[in-house]
Amino acid sequence: IVQKGTATAAPFNDVPNSDPFVDHVRLLKSNAITSGCSANNYCPSDLITRGQMAVFLIRSLLFTDDFDFPSRPFFEDVP
Repeated sequence: IVQKGTATAAPFNDVPNSDPFVDHVRLLKSNAITSGCSANNYCPSDLITRGQMAVFLIRSLLFTDDFDFPSRPFFEDVP
């Protein structure tokens, strides 16, 4: 996601239009890949978990949260 957005409103309160990554964050939000850490904030300095990154990847590849997955874990050391 690298194209420049045309929207004028900041995507989140903590990502102003002056932020160098505002277009990236705006596209992530508009494509429903992220909804931020709260209704109005993105929390760009927060760390993300592996689970959150997995959600980003699934949403960006499948464009949905509704997908099939095996009930048996792939890795024995991860419950």
